[in-house]
Amino acid sequence: TNSATASIDGVTDSDTATVDSVSALIGIAKSFGAIVDNGNGTYTVPVTLTLENFGLETLNSVRVTDDLTTEFGTYQTPIGNVDVLGEYTVENLASPTLTINAAFNGSGDQNLLDGTDTMAPGATATITFDLTFYPNMATAPFTNQATAIGTGATSGAITTDISTDGADPDPGADDIPEEDTASV
Repeated sequence: TNSATASIDGVTDSDTATVDSVSALIGIAKSFGAIVDNGNGTYTVPVTLTLENFGLETLNSVRVTDDLTTEFGTYQTPIGNVDVLGEYTVENLASPTLTINAAFNGSGDQNLLDGTDTMAPGATATITFDLTFYPNMATAPFTNQATAIGTGATSGAITTDISTDGADPDPGADDIPEEDTASV
């Protein structure tokens, strides 16, 4: 809020204006679909990440990182090489609106996106991939979170959010994506 008063030749006038501040605010949710038993000790689960720009400005350099090694072990490629406890692979990485990083593996390269995308205020986007893993049950249950990052186009402010479980980045429905329950 800003107020100004002017006085000329004994005439005084005041005015007050309120300006909404520009803010950068990103949210992310992560969900796991139905787990498929591949019959060889491995399991495949579809993963969906949902992003939303809750801010009042466009977000630039939108990125998502996901460390899969902590919960799922050592990255292997191709899928046929996942044959030992604590190994995993990633396939079918896709997004209908964001530019994926084809080198993503959740280990040496934890960036799901190439970092060149923008998101308008209120925009949503999804990223999907299939995770095949040979579970080491000694580390169960398996919990995992991703992190979304963006930079406000006007403010230059960097915004980050740790994923919450499910499909809604703001399950509290208050336009503040502060929830961060790990996906299981």
